[in-house]
Amino acid sequence: MGLTGKTVLPNMLISCGISGAYEFTDGMKDSKMIIAINNDGKARIFEVANLGVKGDLKEIIPAVIDKIKIHKQTGS
Repeated sequence: MGLTGKTVLPNMLISCGISGAYEFTDGMKDSKMIIAINNDGKARIFEVANLGVKGDLKEIIPAVIDKIKIHKQTGS
């Protein structure tokens, strides 16, 4: 994306462990919802993200998956 001239325009883009180099963010900046997970609170990706989560993706992603499974089971 970006430097290669490729762009994406999804309804939601979840970036995990991406620092946010200009070449990357330029190719996805027009996505409707950008969620960034990075353990570096100063990562550039947070500047373009609609929602940023500072932390270890190896802990955050399993927790999110567990919540989704519970939601699917209970419908709440």
